[in-house]
Amino acid sequence: PVAKSLGDMVTAKQLGMIRAIAKDINADAEAECRTLLNCGIEELSKRAASDLIEHLMQLQRGGGQPTQAPPARQW
Repeated sequence: PVAKSLGDMVTAKQLGMIRAIAKDINADAEAECRTLLNCGIEELSKRAASDLIEHLMQLQRGGGQPTQAPPARQW
């Protein structure tokens, strides 16, 4: 999930979406990222950021509580 180059780094738009969705569901975006992906939000690749956004959107739609354990999917 960690970006391997500057071109692969999470975008400002993705960071904004992550923070906005997390705020909306009263979740700690940084903690959620560390739990799911074992890295900080600023370190994410674009693809991993998209996966985190998808996860947060599922929570927003009522798909559960913020994650407490790593997911089954391995990176």
